[in-house]
Amino acid sequence: MQTKDPKTLVTYRITLDSFEGYLKDNNKTITPETAEDVVQDYVNWFSKNHAPRTVSNYYSRIKKYLRHLGIQIDEIELPAIPEKELYPLKLSDIHNIFQELSYKDITLFLTQLQGGLRIGESVQLKKKHFVLDYERILIKIPPEIAKFKRGRTVVIGKESGNRIKKILRRIDENDLVFGTGENPISSRVNKEAILRNALIKTGLDMKYDDTGRYQINTHSFRAYFITRVSRHDPNIAKKLAGEKGYLLQYDRLSDEEYIENYIKFEEDLIIFDLAKRDQKQNLKHKELEEKYERQEKQINSLTKEIEKVKQWREIASKYQK
Repeated sequence: MQTKDPKTLVTYRITLDSFEGYLKDNNKTITPETAEDVVQDYVNWFSKNHAPRTVSNYYSRIKKYLRHLGIQIDEIELPAIPEKELYPLKLSDIHNIFQELSYKDITLFLTQLQGGLRIGESVQLKKKHFVLDYERILIKIPPEIAKFKRGRTVVIGKESGNRIKKILRRIDENDLVFGTGENPISSRVNKEAILRNALIKTGLDMKYDDTGRYQINTHSFRAYFITRVSRHDPNIAKKLAGEKGYLLQYDRLSDEEYIENYIKFEEDLIIFDLAKRDQKQNLKHKELEEKYERQEKQINSLTKEIEKVKQWREIASKYQK
């Protein structure tokens, strides 16, 4: 457990406190012979007030804990995890939420949205992790703050980049950019609370019926990024967002290649400069119309040529007779 990050350690402590509390309240004792029955009883009891995914996560930690004690568990029935459709964050939602946030918090969530960062990674970023040497800002996320301990390079768009530059000018190399303190869990919880307050003020505090969780959360901004980038290149979306993917460790890009790939889909991540995005879309639409007109003219020209050939064939066939 010494190699786990602080957030993981907290979840294990909460899980084991729950499990040990259940054993104590019900006068149950774990032995290799009774382990499966006792854990199954706990799972059944815990499932009454918790979502299936939470039950599965708790069971996974308890199983590892018991294995550490030399007790192996094989056959436990867990509640099925429903694959419900999650709320898709809309552009209008983002605008409404941002109206209730400070400059710094807008920049935080905009960076998540345009860079695919996790909130736990974002609040631990320091000025030294930002690279300003290219036409787009790069973030070098070190392994110690990344999920799966997998460091990666992140590119962020001009919108969030311009805002970040203003913040970076006022802080030192080892200062946090978005975090409220050195404790990453406290910083994350703080930002989640700020977002929830904004959701309540804007009437966007919808919750899922089965879990009671907010439909819009800090992960929604990261999901917005992954959804739009995946339409262009699913592989680069996973790589930039730090998701697991087939053979991603062999897909190695230079900083310039990261930026080159990012610019191809950046316009789909624009939030504020809508006029610029609309102008690009209109230009594309105009180019497609012009292309269609050229193709139509070519088709008409070919049709006329075909008609001429038919006429000459008819004339030639008369002379042959």
